[in-house]
Amino acid sequence: HLPELKSVKDSFISVNLSLIARQHSVSPDSDFAPVPDGYFLLGASAGATFEWGDQRFLFSVETQNALNTRYRDYTSLLRYFADEPGRQVFIRFGTELGFGLEDSSDRAGSNDA
Repeated sequence: HLPELKSVKDSFISVNLSLIARQHSVSPDSDFAPVPDGYFLLGASAGATFEWGDQRFLFSVETQNALNTRYRDYTSLLRYFADEPGRQVFIRFGTELGFGLEDSSDRAGSNDA
């Protein structure tokens, strides 16, 4: 017999946009490689918390660089050798662990002596 799945709480959706312009304040002779072009990155995430039995869980999905844009970041030393990572997808599932934690109301009552 499985514990009862309680309602979904604290759900969220977010969209991330990053527009990075080409670096113009650099002398062309001051670097080993030409300055990289500007780029646009799109990302998104969604998730929620839910209770199953007496335990609270968090589940979320996130994507970074959703359009799989090829780009090189001017501040990265790796730009001389390779592009930044392409599309990335993350799936997260977690819970809170309460090892040795006391309820704050229990501690407040013990100081009445």
